[in-house]
Amino acid sequence: MSIYMDYAATTPMNRSVLEAMRPYFFESFTTLNYREHIQEALETASKKVADAIGAEPGMIRFTFGGTHANHLALEAVAGEIIAEGRSSKNTENQRKTIVISAVEHPSVRNGAKALEERGFSVEICPVDALGKVDLKALEALVSEDTALVSVMLYNNETGTRQPVEAIAEVTHLKGALFHIDAVQGMGAETLDVKTLGADLLSVSAHKIYGPKGCGALYNRNGWPDEMRCDAYANLTNIVGFGQAAARLHPEQRKTVESLKVLLIRGLDSLDAGIRFNGLSADSHPGILNVYFQNADSDALLIGYDMHGIAVSAGSACSSGAVGASPVLLAMGFSESEARRCLRFSMGEGLTKTDIEYVVEVTRKLVKG
Repeated sequence: MSIYMDYAATTPMNRSVLEAMRPYFFESFTTLNYREHIQEALETASKKVADAIGAEPGMIRFTFGGTHANHLALEAVAGEIIAEGRSSKNTENQRKTIVISAVEHPSVRNGAKALEERGFSVEICPVDALGKVDLKALEALVSEDTALVSVMLYNNETGTRQPVEAIAEVTHLKGALFHIDAVQGMGAETLDVKTLGADLLSVSAHKIYGPKGCGALYNRNGWPDEMRCDAYANLTNIVGFGQAAARLHPEQRKTVESLKVLLIRGLDSLDAGIRFNGLSADSHPGILNVYFQNADSDALLIGYDMHGIAVSAGSACSSGAVGASPVLLAMGFSESEARRCLRFSMGEGLTKTDIEYVVEVTRKLVKG
């Protein structure tokens, strides 16, 4: 038996996405109206992705993934490409501070560090025990010198949803820009960039059953046509992203959430010192981070693998790194506690029977 429970790392491509991409591997590139095909495909995909987040097509810039989109968002404060009247060329009034949370994705943390090397200051906002941004601390950190606040919508390890609407208010009150890393959020809820308060927002195709190697960065003030994508290099993936965005539906989310509820009930019934990290009413519908009092994560990973179950000990982008999860440490876990946590993440391919099997295997692993 083989059960995949690492959908937060990546999702399998949906067959309809592959079929939408297929012509762009072959037929479209042998026609005489090659450039027309590219422009039409780009506009169609832009509209589909824009519709999925409540934006306009001209506000979408396609990238080579979520990490690329996050880097571009941070790079924007050192360039001159975003908000009206807010060029960040070297002027006396240039804002020089970036604020991120203590639980951001490595791509944002590393991007902020790169800006530090270019003369920017980076402030880290703490989070509470659920992994949510401390709004009072944020208010103290955001100032007239703040260029950008960058916070993820849903944490990729714990599923915690940040209060981005409130964060946007704090950010805009000081005239700063707000970037939301929504890579884990597309599909988790119906996104609306206006309601969220985003000036910039990152998304990625492979988290929603689309192709790897394609993301997008929303810009509230739009993009020049020449900056909207590297179409010649990435058109096939862009088409796939458009199809993946178009097939998003609230019913898919409800199905996944019902499986998460089933898993919570099953694990809780084991009475084996199991706790659920960052769990709240607005958590990601498909992500569950679990603390095991009586077993460490490495041993559990091996045990699950032997039973054909794929889970993870944290972010796929930080796997292989030495040390406990920075996200869990920021939430107040000790290193030893953080090493007893695993992430289960659910998706469209799972069934009730699969969840029941995972619970039974967990019982064997933690209770013998």
